[in-house]
Amino acid sequence: MSGPSNNPSVFDEPQFRGNETTAESVGVGPACWKCGYSLRGLKRRAGATLICPECGAGEFDSGAEGAEAADQTVWDEPGLSPSLAGQAPEGAVTYASWLRARMQETAASATWWLTLCLAVAAGPWSIVGTFAAQFMGAAEGGLSLFGLVLVAPLIEEVMKIAAVTWAVERRPYWFRSPGQLLICCVASGVVFAAIENVLYLEVYIADPSSAIVWWRWTVCVALHSGCSLIAGLGLRRIWTRCVSRLERPEMSLGLPFLTVAIVVHAVYNALAMVLGLAGLVR
Repeated sequence: MSGPSNNPSVFDEPQFRGNETTAESVGVGPACWKCGYSLRGLKRRAGATLICPECGAGEFDSGAEGAEAADQTVWDEPGLSPSLAGQAPEGAVTYASWLRARMQETAASATWWLTLCLAVAAGPWSIVGTFAAQFMGAAEGGLSLFGLVLVAPLIEEVMKIAAVTWAVERRPYWFRSPGQLLICCVASGVVFAAIENVLYLEVYIADPSSAIVWWRWTVCVALHSGCSLIAGLGLRRIWTRCVSRLERPEMSLGLPFLTVAIVVHAVYNALAMVLGLAGLVR
């Protein structure tokens, strides 16, 4: 009779151990969310993390790790065979499954708190654009005209909606309605205008007239909030398509609206410069 073999006995296989559970019994689907490897029948010790033996991916978490998982999944690859596209196996993570889970887990009240926080943060973040634009506008010679008419509107309009753009692209479930998104954009424009007004009236303009003060706190505030609203309409278009179709945000859909906002801002700056040079505005 031969001695013991170095090869493990079939009775040592995981399925014969009583203190382990199947993947299905703990809510893990029969396929790896990342590579699609079949997990059916695979067992693990209770309380331990199930690891895919093919790619090493852990279990899917619909939270922050889930966002990364949805980015890495193979089931949304554009080069996926037409016969497999849209037929991800049970348990496989797609962008749609991740977004659906996060939307269900995020309470409506939480989305309003997130909207408030984002609206407050969007304004201060746009300060970066304010100083960058003011630096360009303060340059000498032809660069001054170039900076005021072209560069400043571009930087300011992009920066005013930067925080909201990030949320739409990476965390679309933070919004429950398009109105929440537009509130954030308009609030950012108002805060930006207030910061810019303080800079102009307290730093750049010595002893401003009452007319200038009135103009900046009415027309300029309306300009910045209005342009942010226009750009926000583009973000609303992106967000609406994303959540209605459960598809990745197509950020290019908002570019026409952002372009319009930049052009409106640039035309205003050019007109203000012409009127100033003509001595009609003091």
